[in-house]
Amino acid sequence: AIYIGLRRNSAAAWLALALLFGAAETMFMAMAGDPVIEIAAATVLAPAACLCIGESLRLTTGGRRHWPLLAVVAALVGLSLLLLALGAPFVIQTVPFQLAGALALGDSIYRLRGSRNLLDICLMLNLGALLAIFLIRIPVYPLVFDPTVPLVTIKGSPIEQYMLTASALLVPPAVFMLLARIVGGIIATHRTRAERDGLTGLLNRRAFDEVSAAAGPDGGAVIFCDIDNFKRVNDHFGHQVGDAVICAFAGLIGNTGHCAARIGGEEFALLLPGVDAAEAGALAEYIRARFHEAAHHGVPAGHRLSASLGVAAYGPGLP
Repeated sequence: AIYIGLRRNSAAAWLALALLFGAAETMFMAMAGDPVIEIAAATVLAPAACLCIGESLRLTTGGRRHWPLLAVVAALVGLSLLLLALGAPFVIQTVPFQLAGALALGDSIYRLRGSRNLLDICLMLNLGALLAIFLIRIPVYPLVFDPTVPLVTIKGSPIEQYMLTASALLVPPAVFMLLARIVGGIIATHRTRAERDGLTGLLNRRAFDEVSAAAGPDGGAVIFCDIDNFKRVNDHFGHQVGDAVICAFAGLIGNTGHCAARIGGEEFALLLPGVDAAEAGALAEYIRARFHEAAHHGVPAGHRLSASLGVAAYGPGLP
């Protein structure tokens, strides 16, 4: 339902697929009645669900797909199915697929590494606990259970019941935290589109007006910039070159560290709270000189571009 409500968001689609695999595994384990079918379903569906969670996170973090990891997980699942077909004891057959699930969750944790966001930290700890459950089963099953013990006995054992309960408690928070991450990313994207100029990434006119209106009472200065004869650049060299020139100027004023905005086609502004007119004038001259000296792709070397900049002070008592 959330996937549909988010207009078919890809990250939500992978999360929905993970939930579908998890639900299918639960149904097989509860209703199949055949241990071989139950084991085969868990072997395939549990790592698949973990991989889908990783894909959902990949889309929210902007990372690349780790093809070698996918190949290793697939190979481990295949090995586990082969052991099942050969009649290997469950405590041995389950080892590769438990490792596959752990590796798949490890990929998700790796994608969240280094984040200082509280939601990401909580999600990473949650996934780490789920990963631990996969890893704990690998040495515990052979140590606790005789190889001849059937699956139904293992399923009913206290240690497996504890692990299933822990998984049941950990999965819903993980789902909700991942959903919160997906929705938060969508909100941030829309906010960026509403506040930022699509070509340069600087603030747009509306956002700059809002920032200016919220400027502190101590005063400061504003620099207004205009690229000279910009229409000629478009007419003589083409709009692609014109866009490159605009981006170059935007990068120049954006690198000053002050609040920079594109307020029109070739018009820009810089807000400098706490800066007096003389200091703002020196910065304006620096920007003008740097832009005039710069070479631009598509513009002949002998054709230097220029910009006009004006400085105005603001604050109490100023018009």
